[in-house]
Amino acid sequence: MKIRSHKTKSGISRLFVGFRSGSRVEFGTRFPYGTAHMLEHMMFKGTSKRTSKQIMEDFSIIGASVNAFTSFNSVVFTLDVLNKNLEKGIEIFSDMILNARFPEEEFKKEKLVVLQEESSVNDEIGSFANSFEFEHVFDGSLSIPIIGTEDSIKSITLKHVKDFNKRFMDSSQAGIFISSSLSKKDSKSLIESYFGKSNGRLKKPMKIKPSSFLERRTVFEERSDIGHNYVDIMYEGPEPKTEDFTYMSIISYLIGGSMDSKLFISVREDKGLVYGIHSSNANIEEFCIFNISFSCIKDNVKEVITTIDEVIQKILKEGFSEKDLKKAKVMSEVALASSMDSESYNVFAEFRNFMYGDILIEERVRRIEQASLERLNKVFRDYFSKERFVFIFGEECDY
Repeated sequence: MKIRSHKTKSGISRLFVGFRSGSRVEFGTRFPYGTAHMLEHMMFKGTSKRTSKQIMEDFSIIGASVNAFTSFNSVVFTLDVLNKNLEKGIEIFSDMILNARFPEEEFKKEKLVVLQEESSVNDEIGSFANSFEFEHVFDGSLSIPIIGTEDSIKSITLKHVKDFNKRFMDSSQAGIFISSSLSKKDSKSLIESYFGKSNGRLKKPMKIKPSSFLERRTVFEERSDIGHNYVDIMYEGPEPKTEDFTYMSIISYLIGGSMDSKLFISVREDKGLVYGIHSSNANIEEFCIFNISFSCIKDNVKEVITTIDEVIQKILKEGFSEKDLKKAKVMSEVALASSMDSESYNVFAEFRNFMYGDILIEERVRRIEQASLERLNKVFRDYFSKERFVFIFGEECDY
């Protein structure tokens, strides 16, 4: 178990307890897809001293907010509580995580809840597209939805949940991050009094067969229940945490990050083909995906894609200008400065650095300040001259 503390002047203390065993560890094992996510749900269902209702009531009495999430690489539990109630909050929180009992009746009910959650993914185009695209972009463990599939969820047993908890979720494997008004010494002492002695180490994640990108292609998925056609154009980017990944963030701003971006002007302002178009640069575990997204009537899809291609080809030929870089640096710094003003954002960024080695905001600012035009254009050529994925959701159209 490893503990890191962050001292804050905020009146709210925040605690993250993370285990580096998310949905990817299910791939190729006896655990059905969705077991990690099911376990996340079941951790709220009672301990040897509290029922599920008592857990929620005890948190409510002290004004605490508790939540959890499952990702490809981890299961994380979060606690926000007033500073004056921090110790009581940690007592309840540790009991919930370390002494979970997994009652049979609660499992049966929660399984039905998770099945409803899984089916609702299809109702919202963003969630549906995300799941669909991962299945067609990656092979291996990244191609499987974190929540699992309907069939895999139905196959999860209470024994699967208990065995997963025993194998991956004991306190010795926890990474615990606390943001509070306490000193580093007092924070560690308080955590250890409820979670046990820290050895200062995070257990290495289970070795997983690496995923890889599939063949780039265009995929159409008919959806007659939505008014517009939704399109995502995806390029493979550099590895996260690298300098080139920072350059991709600068490129994202210039391509589709504002009303002054090249795609917004070309597609929206000059031609009026869409209401909005934007780009994003995301790290998906060890991969980077650069995504250009838009929605429009079906008759405009082909022209929008053609216009995007023309913009990309023009940049490949002419490159970005010093003016482009200067503008992107300023706006990127504004966005990061705004993020740094948010206590909750800073704390979460610190937690991700602690658990996964993500780059801290200060380092991102430094990299942006030192960015050069020559390297910016090289990174663009390296990744945007390659084939890409195109996903189209909606009515049959010409593309």
